[in-house]
Amino acid sequence: MANLHQIEAYTNALSSEDCQSLIQLIDEFKEQKSHIFIQRHKGSRKISTDIYIDFSNMLEEVQDPFFERVNPIILPALDKMTVAYKESHPFLNNISPWQLHPWYNLQYYSEGQGYSALHCEHDSNYIDKGSDGSKDRILAWMIYLNNAKCGTNFPEQKITITPAEGLGVIWPAYWTHPHQGVTPNIGDKYIATGWFNYYDPTKTLNKKAKVIYLDMEDTAKQNQN
Repeated sequence: MANLHQIEAYTNALSSEDCQSLIQLIDEFKEQKSHIFIQRHKGSRKISTDIYIDFSNMLEEVQDPFFERVNPIILPALDKMTVAYKESHPFLNNISPWQLHPWYNLQYYSEGQGYSALHCEHDSNYIDKGSDGSKDRILAWMIYLNNAKCGTNFPEQKITITPAEGLGVIWPAYWTHPHQGVTPNIGDKYIATGWFNYYDPTKTLNKKAKVIYLDMEDTAKQNQN
């Protein structure tokens, strides 16, 4: 039965082994002083280290070595989470086409850091003029990679998600679901997070992402047989 607040949690979306592998990769990567795919947030709203990953890179003949190690872990988990979410909320099958957004983040928060600002994922602040789809987010997803002490608070729904290794969460991206990290963060916190978005099938980036999304649906059908 679907939750009336539309926040769905999935235990063991990732195995402990997969979570530990991703944490090791984050620890290795975040030590680099500068990299095109690393952004270190140090503002009043958010303090974190974010590593940007691209699902559509899976379709390239030569893949980025880091992406090649991360995507095969994350994508199957999202496949199962997406199928389960659509089963709980079947009206999602009747709306305009939507897909897994090709870009997502691996995020690390150390002691005292966090995303303290109350925010939602569908907001003009997040329009990325260099890519398609950020302004059209419909859902957000997150997977906790460790048993962090500080979770995610949804004040409108009066829900605080307690982190657990491998726990996946999907929720609506809109103003109805503002959220924030429980801050200041205690200890280390590792997550993977991204979005689903409405898409324009005529644009190249969305064509790439749509191929991945179709692969997800095909995989789900095979798992059910």
